[in-house]
Amino acid sequence: MQSMAPPQQYAERDNFRRVVNAAVLLVFLLCTLWTVAGCARPAAPPDRLDAGRRNEASELFPYAASDRFYNDLFTRRDGGWTGGDGTRSVALPDGRILWLFGDTFLGTVRTDRSRPHAAPMVRNTFVVQSGDTLVTLHGGTGFSPQALVTPLEKGSWYWPSDGLVEGNRLRVFLPRFTATGPGMWDWRWNGTDIGTFSLPELRLEKITAAVAVNRVIYGAALLKDADTTFIYGVEDLQSAKHVHIAKAGSGRLDGAWEYWNGEGWTVDPLASKRLFSGAALQFSVIKTGDRYVLITSDNRNPFDSAIVAYVSPSPTGPWSLRSLLYRPPEAKGDIVAYNALAHPHLSPRDRLLLSYNLNHIRDPKAVYQNADDYRPRFILVDLKAVRYEP
Repeated sequence: MQSMAPPQQYAERDNFRRVVNAAVLLVFLLCTLWTVAGCARPAAPPDRLDAGRRNEASELFPYAASDRFYNDLFTRRDGGWTGGDGTRSVALPDGRILWLFGDTFLGTVRTDRSRPHAAPMVRNTFVVQSGDTLVTLHGGTGFSPQALVTPLEKGSWYWPSDGLVEGNRLRVFLPRFTATGPGMWDWRWNGTDIGTFSLPELRLEKITAAVAVNRVIYGAALLKDADTTFIYGVEDLQSAKHVHIAKAGSGRLDGAWEYWNGEGWTVDPLASKRLFSGAALQFSVIKTGDRYVLITSDNRNPFDSAIVAYVSPSPTGPWSLRSLLYRPPEAKGDIVAYNALAHPHLSPRDRLLLSYNLNHIRDPKAVYQNADDYRPRFILVDLKAVRYEP
């Protein structure tokens, strides 16, 4: 059973830079939360292309450009979220945008972009966007924060995957992980749950177990298509990752699923067949016209930063590697870019908003020295790039 402690909530604005009495600040933010969270303002200004920010990727990928609005919005300094990975987004019915993050830094960032070593880090958070305002939701207290959602198993945690709205409920896939040692890579997956949250309050109502057989981590991507929800999963063998697919009736994610066995659909999850290999643990699937496009960080080689698109005439395939969309210029040395995701509901006109995460793969202290080495980046990609043949 999930911890039901109500989350602490922080409205983040850069003009709160001076030190304020913590108790007074907490009371103020709690009192104003519902006004902030209930706003249904536009998610972003229509003109977001930042042609002024040029880098070595600009010449190689002229059909991609930095998204000025979201890159600025997630360059945080004071209070609440200041860095995290995962970076899923879900459009809520009242116009707000919910961002789902895994490991999250809270607290403050200095003007030189370093973090205090006392800055807390929790395993997962929600961040609610209303226009240009962000509100961070986590568990515990302001003085002793904890993850928003935590498994009962000691030593385990959730890294949220994809989510969607069904009626007046939010469903979020919550892969569960357990530590196997003291190192930063010493962990393993041990099951997946689905969290159900009330709307508009985002209050956790229940946790239910998802199917977890054949080493397939379901919830890597979700796609609503007509009266069906397609549930993509990844069979993680570490050295190789294979994509699988299940489906449920629209609005029936907590009901019975069917699984693709290579020829048709079956109720037997053990009969699920691999679609293809090379995707990351998290990716996105969107539908454009009569095509299905799967966007992912290229996982055919370890720590490859390339963002690629696979295209298929159906949700089940066959999938062809069609495009090299972008290669993040920040990925150098021990800095890696990973888990590229699409945000079609936040995309203007004929462009697609993509995010990717940055992290240091060897030194956990490095992200304290430079907060910008552990936060998402956002680009807008011309959809014509999906047809590009490198």
